[in-house]
Amino acid sequence: MKKVIGVVVILAIGAAAWWYFSGGDSNANTDMFLRTAVVSKGDLVVSISSTGSIEPVEQVEVKSKASGEIMELPIQEGDIVKKGQLIARLDRTTAQNDYDQAQADYTVAEATVEQQKKELDRQQSLFDKKLASEFDLDNARLAYDQAKAQLVRSKSTLSTAKERLDDTEIHAPIDGVVLTRPVEVGQIISSGTTTVTGGTLLCTIANMSRVYVVADVDETDIGKVKVGMPARITPDAYPDQEFDGKVLRISPLAKVEQNVTMFEVTTMVDNLNAMLLSGMNATVEVVMAQSQNTMLLPARAVEMRPLPAKPDMADSSRGERPQPMAEAAASGGGQRPSGPGGNPSGQKWGHRGGGHMGPAVQVMKNGIKEWVPIKTGLSNLDNIEVLSGLNVGDTVVYSLVSGSLQQREEFRDRMRERSAVPGMKRSGS
Repeated sequence: MKKVIGVVVILAIGAAAWWYFSGGDSNANTDMFLRTAVVSKGDLVVSISSTGSIEPVEQVEVKSKASGEIMELPIQEGDIVKKGQLIARLDRTTAQNDYDQAQADYTVAEATVEQQKKELDRQQSLFDKKLASEFDLDNARLAYDQAKAQLVRSKSTLSTAKERLDDTEIHAPIDGVVLTRPVEVGQIISSGTTTVTGGTLLCTIANMSRVYVVADVDETDIGKVKVGMPARITPDAYPDQEFDGKVLRISPLAKVEQNVTMFEVTTMVDNLNAMLLSGMNATVEVVMAQSQNTMLLPARAVEMRPLPAKPDMADSSRGERPQPMAEAAASGGGQRPSGPGGNPSGQKWGHRGGGHMGPAVQVMKNGIKEWVPIKTGLSNLDNIEVLSGLNVGDTVVYSLVSGSLQQREEFRDRMRERSAVPGMKRSGS
C-alpha cells in the first residue's frame, strides 16, 4: 500500500512540473512575447573569476641550532608573537658548564699575558744593563707571544660557548602568528645545523598582515590579465565581504590538470584586520575594466547591424548623431536587417563605407519598432555599456520568446538566486 501511495505522489509531482514548465495551458505555449529592457544607470565590471587559496607572504620554519631536551615551550598554535619573544628553552646544563670552563680559561689566559708582559719588561731592563743575555730576552719575548696566542684561543672558545649557551633559548625571528607547533615539553630535539636531517621543527610562524591568494586562470583568459590589475577577493568563510588586492605576478610556466592548461596568478591582499587565515579558499575576481554610474543594457539586446546610409539617422529629439563606422564594434556584410520589427521607419540600411556593421537596438516609437544605432563601451556576459544613442528610461525590445520559455527562464533565475553558493558570484554590474 505504501509503495502505491509513493508512486501516486511521484506521478502527481511529475504532472505538476510538466504543467508548470509547459506554461500551464496551450495558450501560454503558443503565445509569443517580446523581451523588453529599460536603459538604466549602474556600475559595470569586466572581470575574470577564479578560485584559489590564501597563503602568508612571510612564513618561517623555526628550528634550534642546539640539541637537547625542551624544558619550556610558552607558545601555542594561534598565538601572536613578536620578534625576539622567547618561544622555547632547552636544557642548558652542558652548555652552561662549557661556558663556565671557557670563562675560567679566558681569565687564566689574561693573567698569563699580564705576567709574561712583566717578565719581558724585566728581561729587557736586565739586557739593557748587560745583566741578562740575549737568549733570556728572546725566551721572555717568546713566552709573551705564546701567552697572547693562548688568550686569543681562549677568547674564541669563550665566544663559541656563549653562543651555544644562547642557542638553548629560541626566540621568534619575525612578528606573526604561530601556525604549527609539532613538539612538546620534554621532547629531545636535534640541531638544525649539525644534523643531516635538517633538525627538528619547533614551530611555524607566519606574518599575516599581508597574504597571497594563488589562483589558477585558464589559458584562454590569461592573456587579459596584467600585473598591477586590481582584484577583489571573496573568502568562502566571509561570502558577504570583499577584500581589495592587486595582481602581483603571473607564472610564466603553465600546468596541465585534466587536459586543461592553467596559469597561476598571485594576488597580494592586505589583511590588517587579521580576518584572512592561511589555507582559506577564496574567489579571486581580477578587474580588467570598470565603469561607474553609466547607462546599461542587457548584452543580448544589442545586435550588430549595417550602419545607416545617412549620418543623421538618429532621432533628432535625442540630440545625438550616430557614431562613425570606424567606431563600430565589428565589421561585416551590408545586408538589409531582418528579424522582429524589420525596418518600419523606412530608413536606409546598407553599404555605407564598404558595408560596416555597428551596434544597434530596437526602440519602440509610437508603437513602431525602430532600429537605433548606438555607441557601446565595456561589456560582459550580462550587460553592455551604452555611451550614446539612448537615454536613461528608454525601452528596448528584442528577441521573440514563447510564454513557456519565459516562465522557465524566470523560474531558473529564481532558483539560481536561492541556491547561490557562498563565495561564488556572477560577474556583472
